[in-house]
Amino acid sequence: MRLYVVALSGEAAPLATTLRSLRDTAAGYTGGHDTATRGAFDLQVLGSDDPALHHCAEQAGCGFAAALPETIASDHYWSTLLRLLPAIEGHGAEGYDGYSLILRAGCKLPPYWLPRLCTAARRSAAGAVFPLSVRDPLTSVFSSHRHQPGLGVEDVDRWLNRYSSHTDIDIPLFAGYCGLFAGRWPAPAGDDSQLAAEWRNRGVPIIASDALYIDDSALEPLSLPTSLYPGWREALTERHPLTALRHALTELSSRAETPPPEVPPVRPVRLHVSHSWGGGLGRWVEDFITADTAHQSLVLRPIGHWDAFAQTLALYPGPQMDVPLKTWTLAQPILSTALAHHQYREILGEIVATYGVGSVLVSSLIGHSLDVLDSGLLTTFVCHDFYPVCPPLYATWGNPCDSCDSSRLANCLSDNPQHRIFRVEPHDHWVALRRAFADLVAARDITMVAPCQSVARRLQALLPPLADRTIAVIGHGLSPESIASLAVARHDEPEGGRSDEAGRLRIVILGSLADHKGATLLAPVLAQIGGFADLLLLGAGEDGRRFAGGGAVTVVEHYQRHQLGELLAEFKPDLGLLLSTVPETFSYTLSELHAAGVPVAATALGAFADRIQHQSDGWLFDPTPDALLALLRQLHQSPAGIAAVRARLLARPAKPAAAMVADYNRLESPSARALGHLERPRAGQQRSADRDYLAEGQLYINPQAPYRQVLKDFIRFTAKRIQHSQRLPSPLRRAIAALARRWLR
Repeated sequence: MRLYVVALSGEAAPLATTLRSLRDTAAGYTGGHDTATRGAFDLQVLGSDDPALHHCAEQAGCGFAAALPETIASDHYWSTLLRLLPAIEGHGAEGYDGYSLILRAGCKLPPYWLPRLCTAARRSAAGAVFPLSVRDPLTSVFSSHRHQPGLGVEDVDRWLNRYSSHTDIDIPLFAGYCGLFAGRWPAPAGDDSQLAAEWRNRGVPIIASDALYIDDSALEPLSLPTSLYPGWREALTERHPLTALRHALTELSSRAETPPPEVPPVRPVRLHVSHSWGGGLGRWVEDFITADTAHQSLVLRPIGHWDAFAQTLALYPGPQMDVPLKTWTLAQPILSTALAHHQYREILGEIVATYGVGSVLVSSLIGHSLDVLDSGLLTTFVCHDFYPVCPPLYATWGNPCDSCDSSRLANCLSDNPQHRIFRVEPHDHWVALRRAFADLVAARDITMVAPCQSVARRLQALLPPLADRTIAVIGHGLSPESIASLAVARHDEPEGGRSDEAGRLRIVILGSLADHKGATLLAPVLAQIGGFADLLLLGAGEDGRRFAGGGAVTVVEHYQRHQLGELLAEFKPDLGLLLSTVPETFSYTLSELHAAGVPVAATALGAFADRIQHQSDGWLFDPTPDALLALLRQLHQSPAGIAAVRARLLARPAKPAAAMVADYNRLESPSARALGHLERPRAGQQRSADRDYLAEGQLYINPQAPYRQVLKDFIRFTAKRIQHSQRLPSPLRRAIAALARRWLR
């Protein structure tokens, strides 16, 4: 991307304004400022031979080419500039196939202006794209191109986002003071009208896009040339496509009416691709979206069952995934992951086009097609587990796997007890899926991220074509609400301030106690542990019932996330235990215990081994009952050692989700973000829906919701229908409504 800021003699002050606007909007590409601006595009000032202009460019750290005359006639503006560019760049007139953007000094820019303009250019395949502005009658957002805006550039841009129809307009001329040019097209001698005619004769489209607005109100008003064909002049002056929008924006600007909070800021759209199982991945997506203030987020999830994971695809407008924006029923359900799926690809294309998706973050391919990795958009794949390389997800068969050729995979699919989910498709499908996945990741330069180093290392060992790929490591963060709730459990001493070796240990085991989560380790030694320790099995689910009944064991099957800090504060554990016998890829429970200041002993597998330094900020042990019992006896005799680890944890702040999101956003390079398909969301398409009704007035049942919640929603829906029915007597309607309210309470 090459960006030229045009400044004529005496325009040092307008040049400073535009360079400052470029600096301020650079955060739209990288989260930074000056250096980000220079990284996102090659910036050069193209100016008259004026020392003040040269000094201004030098102060901003930009290149300067004194190639322009002191003034340029308005009807020769674009033709003059386009004829100069080949000589400045040192190549022939048609020797450049990238994008060049020409921006006049004095223009002010809204956030994310460059990606939106690039998107319009690529979508339309136009030779030149001009944004909406003020001073040109072709592209003005106001009823008069002489209007003086009463609002700043960002406020007008937000209003435009609300009212625009997302239209690319064919125009017969070069327009305004800002244009994006795809490649280098001939600019023969003549004025701008002749240049436009030359482009038309070559079949090169020239368009105006309502993708964004720039404020060029500090510059001179322009006018339509007298040579314009009468039919075109009539269309542009009497039935311009922007007429309705112009009326609305002129009224708002004249009243200086700023957008209310419900008019969203203009942000690029990121599509999250996930499964619908909830759990740790569901939590991660929710926390990520909530913390990601730089993007408008959409979530695409499959809905199905164990034999066909995607019978339906559902698109959601944010982290609260209850009522979708839209659903699509698949004629051919996706059983696990499809190598290719025509309808899925069509749906994905519809989402990208309708909502202006600019980047894709894939958290799971379960219930999706590999087509999602081939969208042409900036794509990140997050390795929350080892799927699709490993159908059993955990890459464990007896012991953690560090290799898996076709033969081993075939035996694993038939003999591995961990392979419980994807039982429909044969071995050949998984071999082909792994091969196609590796090929796409390489061919499309997919960014890969793992939450722990061991995940990246083992994934590369399991699928050798990934061995030379860089896999970034970004640990998960906790939501501000989780960190705040867990802070109440941070304490300097355990219950009673244990200071002698005779006191009983207080141990919390957090999370599921299914066999692979630690039941097979705990059961053989529970009686011995109960001799010197009290255990709280917190969130153990139904699997925890087998351990209930002993005086040393308390089982809490379920809890709400916001209750965790209070429950830990009440129990005041000395120690947390994490007993997974399969390698965890991250472990939210470890993060939560650390955030609560609880020292943790864990099996020396996967993420636990990555994240715990033995005897420094926790303890690791071999995943056997004997090793577990021996470590707990040792720690029972070492209260000072536990206290030292607790002190180190208390001095270490928890990683917030916002820091995790910032790490992900930094992976998107300035050039990739500037030239990607980033675009704004369009207000009105992501409408909110009543909890009980879709827009069509039908009850929506979320297949992932608990049955009790579905029943509540149905009763609430029924009560509303009865309340508004004219077929029932009023006393009966009131009585039924009262019964419904009582049940809901």
